[in-house]
Amino acid sequence: MSKLLDKVKLAFDTGFFHIMICNVVNNGFAFIAGVLLLRIVPKSQYGIYAYANNILSYFLLFSGFGMTSAVFQVCCECRDKEEQAKSIFGYGFRCGYGVNVLLGLAILGYGVMSGGSIEGTGIYLVCMSFLPVVNITLEYITIYFRSRLDNKRYAYILMINSALVCVFSISGAVLFGVYGIILSNYLTPILCFFIAKFFLKYHVVLRGKQLARKIKADLWKMAITAMGSNAISSLMYLIDISMVGMFMKDEKAVASYKIATTIPTALNFVSVAVITYVYPYFASHIDDIKWTKRMAKKLILAACALFGVVSFGLFALADIIVPVIFGVQYQDAVPVFRILSVSLFFQSTFRSVFGNLLVTQRKLTFNLVESILTGIVNIVGDYILIRRYEAVGVAWATLVVMTFSGLLSVIYYLYTLWRKEKIQQETL
Repeated sequence: MSKLLDKVKLAFDTGFFHIMICNVVNNGFAFIAGVLLLRIVPKSQYGIYAYANNILSYFLLFSGFGMTSAVFQVCCECRDKEEQAKSIFGYGFRCGYGVNVLLGLAILGYGVMSGGSIEGTGIYLVCMSFLPVVNITLEYITIYFRSRLDNKRYAYILMINSALVCVFSISGAVLFGVYGIILSNYLTPILCFFIAKFFLKYHVVLRGKQLARKIKADLWKMAITAMGSNAISSLMYLIDISMVGMFMKDEKAVASYKIATTIPTALNFVSVAVITYVYPYFASHIDDIKWTKRMAKKLILAACALFGVVSFGLFALADIIVPVIFGVQYQDAVPVFRILSVSLFFQSTFRSVFGNLLVTQRKLTFNLVESILTGIVNIVGDYILIRRYEAVGVAWATLVVMTFSGLLSVIYYLYTLWRKEKIQQETL
C-alpha cells in the first residue's frame, strides 16, 4: 500500500494528475463551447465556418515548418545543458515565427483570390489569415514548460487558454456570430502570453549563444521530417471534410460530418495527456532499452483496456448521444459517429501512442513514410467510398487507415527496440 501511495505522490509531484485534469477540463470547455455554438450559429453558417476552418488547417500543416516539434525533442535531450537549450529555443522561435508570418500572408491571398467551393468561405479565411502568428506563440509557451518538466505550469496555461476560448467564443457568437468566434481566437493566445509571462514565470527566449551549423542543420532536418509526417497524418482528417464538401456540395452535410467527429476526436485527449506526460521521460531514456520496453508494455495494456470500454460505449449509445447533445437536426450523423467511435480505439491505443514513441527514438523518417502510405490509402478510399456511401464511406476509409497505421507503428516500434538492444549486447 505504501508503494502505491509513493507512486501516486510521485505522479502528483511531477504533474501527471495536473496534465490529466488539464485535458479533462480543456475538452470539457471545448465540448461545452462546441455544443452551444451549434445552437447559437445557424447550421448553414456553421457549415461554412467549418469548411473555412478546414481550409485554414491545410495551411497550418506547415506551421513553423515543424520547428516546434524539433525544438521540443532536442530541448528534452539536452535539458541539463541550460545555455544550449536556451539557444535552441530562441533560434527555433525566431524561425517558426518568421515562417508563420509568411503563412498568414499566403492565407490572406488565398482568401481574397479563391475561398473554396462553398460560397462565403473566402471572407472567413481573410479574417482568420493571421491566426498562425498568434497561435505559434502559445505553442512555444507550452514547449518551454514541457521541456523543463514543469508540467504544472504547462497544465495551468492550457486550462486558462481553454476557459478563455470557451467564454470568448460563446460571447463572440452571441454578439457577432461567426465573426465573434474568429475574434475570440485572436484574443485568447494574446491574453495567455501575458498571463504566462507575468504570473507563470515564462521567460521569453529570443536569443542565446550562436548555434553551430551542424546543430542548425540537425534541427531543420528533424523539423521538416516531423512537419511532413504530422502534415500527412492530419491530412486524413482534413481531406475527409473536404471530400464531403467537394462531392456533396452541401454545407449541412459538412456540419453533420463535423459534429460526428467531435466526441471521438475530443476523447483522444486521454492518450494525448498520457503521451504529453511520458514523452520527455522516453526521450531522455532514448538508449535505456530495458526501461523503455517495460514502460511501453504498461502503456499499451492500459490504453487497450481503457479505449476498448470507451469505444464500445460510444458505439452502443450513439442513437442517444447524438440527438441529446447536438440536437435532432443532426440525427443523420449517427452512422458516421458509430464508425468513428471504433476508429477511436485504433487511433488512441496504437497510432497516437506508438507514433509518438517512435519520435522519441528519432524514427521520424519511418513516421513520414508511413504517413505518406496511409495518406494515399485514405485519399483513394475517400474517393471511392464517398461516391457510393456518401459521408459514411468517408468514415469507413478513416477506420481502415487508422487500423493499418496503428498496427504498423506498433510493429516497427517493437522492431526498433529489439534491433537497438541487439546492437547494445553485441558491443558489450
